Amino acid sequence: MAQHIAQKLRLTSALLGTVTRKDLAAAFRAVNARTAFDLGRADKWLQGRAHPRELSVYEDWAKLLRLEQPGAWIAESDLPGFTAAICARHGVDRVALER
Repeated sequence: MAQHIAQKLRLTSALLGTVTRKDLAAAFRAVNARTAFDLGRADKWLQGRAHPRELSVYEDWAKLLRLEQPGAWIAESDLPGFTAAICARHGVDRVALER
């Protein structure tokens, strides 16, 4: 079951330096032009009112972050584990990322 999706998307956005939802959607399209990540749904995801139902969104997300873990891991991981993984992968300080 997907958990902490809104927070994970915000951390992803901070890591990538995307300022707007459009920027984040463009980053997803850069890894998969046919991604199921779109602005309409992203608004709900970022507000915590829904989560992606298509596994392909999580697979695109794993590619975007260049993670070794599969997309399903992003959906199911706890927030501290997700944060630790992306910080380790990208050499970013956890405290700086969470600001």
